[in-house]
Amino acid sequence: MSRTLSLFKAGVTIVAVGAALIGCPNNSRIVLIVAPDELNFGDTAEELTFSVAKSRSDITMPPFVVSSGSPGIVLLDCTSPADDCVSSGPIDPIEVRVRVDRSLM
Repeated sequence: MSRTLSLFKAGVTIVAVGAALIGCPNNSRIVLIVAPDELNFGDTAEELTFSVAKSRSDITMPPFVVSSGSPGIVLLDCTSPADDCVSSGPIDPIEVRVRVDRSLM
């Protein structure tokens, strides 16, 4: 069965750990760029990647973590702050591998 996975509709969550900046101006925030926002696994692909990068900003970002709300979507990278997934900007994307378990979908 052909499967196109919309990352955010499928329950994939990306969170910058400790990104709350207390007492900073409202425009002091980290924006993450995710590409692509859909992965097409087709009939046979088992593993694909998407990238996450920090937008242009002088703010140093903390590590981000990803999680899945679906047992059939297995995230292989950046699942813990200890993985130290930190982007310094748009030209420094972090690749996140995604495996699909078709028996659970």
